[in-house]
Amino acid sequence: MFTKRSILLLVILFFLPDLSSSAKHSSAPPTEENNAINHIFLSQESATVRPGRTLAIACKAQGHVQWRSPSGAKLGPRTRPVVREFIAMGKVLIFNDTRAADAGNYTCVANGTQKVFSLTVAEALHCKHCQEVQTGKEGQTITLKCGLKCGEDEGSVIWNVVENENYIELLPPKYQRVTDDLKISNLRPKDARKEYVCLVPGKLGEIQNCRIRLKVQHKPYFKEELRREELPNRTLGSTSSGKLYVADNEIYIEDGELVNLTCEVQAEPGAKFDWFAVDRNNRTKKLGNALTVNGTLSILEVRKSDAASESYKCMAWNPHGRLEKSFNLHLGFRPDPPLSLDLVNATSDSLELKLDVEEDIEALPAVLFIMYRKVDSDQWEELETNVNNGSVVLENLDAGTKYGIKAAMRNIVGLSNFTDFVFFQTLPSSASSTASILSVVIFLSVLHTLHTVGVVS
Repeated sequence: MFTKRSILLLVILFFLPDLSSSAKHSSAPPTEENNAINHIFLSQESATVRPGRTLAIACKAQGHVQWRSPSGAKLGPRTRPVVREFIAMGKVLIFNDTRAADAGNYTCVANGTQKVFSLTVAEALHCKHCQEVQTGKEGQTITLKCGLKCGEDEGSVIWNVVENENYIELLPPKYQRVTDDLKISNLRPKDARKEYVCLVPGKLGEIQNCRIRLKVQHKPYFKEELRREELPNRTLGSTSSGKLYVADNEIYIEDGELVNLTCEVQAEPGAKFDWFAVDRNNRTKKLGNALTVNGTLSILEVRKSDAASESYKCMAWNPHGRLEKSFNLHLGFRPDPPLSLDLVNATSDSLELKLDVEEDIEALPAVLFIMYRKVDSDQWEELETNVNNGSVVLENLDAGTKYGIKAAMRNIVGLSNFTDFVFFQTLPSSASSTASILSVVIFLSVLHTLHTVGVVS
């Protein structure tokens, strides 16, 4: 029994033009080439299909026509594939439910000549063994295995490497193709942040892919150092497990103040942390009250006092190396706030302010910190700047608008108290004046009035 698909194919073939008849009535004189080739007509010469398909190929010629299998065996009504004869189409080779064993070259023979139909049965891409996580070591070479076994020809794998949404050109010596694999040299921690995708295209156009996460085992690094792709600022020596790097933090706090000392690193595998207190005689004492998170972050809370240590040390380590970070605590003082905040000049889009800042010889150098907002808004604006002769200008303001303003001083220890709120208003967009000019105008007006009534001469 024929399937609906095979009957449809036969109907289509039925309406093919009778090519042998056209050749017979051609005006061109017969030649040896015409006798050898043109007297056999195939409905198609090749096909690539997936398993389970139905396929029919017609062979028409004058005289006796015989289909032969890839092995040379004769094909007929009781063979696989089956051969049926139709008056209009000749001998038709029919495949029902194609399978991999059907692939090969089938020959149509007639009058001592022949033509070949080539069948490819491409297995569906059922890929296995995608190695989604692969691990290498810093400074060494890794060969990423695509691992997709799809039954396709070796060498058909395509590799893509993506960094920050940009495709990387795979150039040596960093990247080298090795058959279906990708070799990466001189591994760095940043290589683990890239995306590695191997693609296997099928013979009928479909694509399977494997997304690989690369883990690069490495010693601890400070995260800010990795972002700059530089090593920490100085090297103190080496240990059996790798180099020892040190970065210092100088911290100024007031007496009795709490401070969180933070040690944040990137390491693979995750780091372990040890904290030490260092006294004035450079003796160390191991501490055990730090908070550690996920092998990347450790926090130690300390309070500054005369009896407390002046230095603390964090050590982050894993099997590939270790890293030290020192914190030196210094007694410091917050600055005093400005004594006053006055308006000097107002325009339609700016306010010039005069600040009375008292120099504090015990406090470290400080900058001015101003917060301001429209009186009908909850949105604060901030400005941090040096105090130039005690004055500062707020710019890009809205015309005819009242602003609430407060100011403080900031240094490395922290922020002073804020001044009381003051309120100043910009001028309408069509006017421009200054407080000083306005004072002069008022003074001259009063003086003119007094002169008119004879109070002054």
